[in-house]
Amino acid sequence: MNNDLLQFINLWVLFPASLFFRCIFVIILCILLRRLWVYKSKRRRVAVVVVGDIGRSPRMSYHALSLAQHEFNVELIGYAGMLLV
Repeated sequence: MNNDLLQFINLWVLFPASLFFRCIFVIILCILLRRLWVYKSKRRRVAVVVVGDIGRSPRMSYHALSLAQHEFNVELIGYAGMLLV
């Protein structure tokens, strides 16, 4: 009878409690890993503003390209006209 009581306690009391804490642990681990991944993937942002036609401003295009190569998210702001160099 003592063995049956231990099985009952293990099955209905300890197992759900341990399962609950395991689930909480996995959820917290997933949240921490996601935050770490998002933190590492964040890149600095910069906007290159051209007063005029972007296609006729190769210097600003090269500046934007250089910033992008140094891991910046670059946005070009200006008038659309000619194709970029």
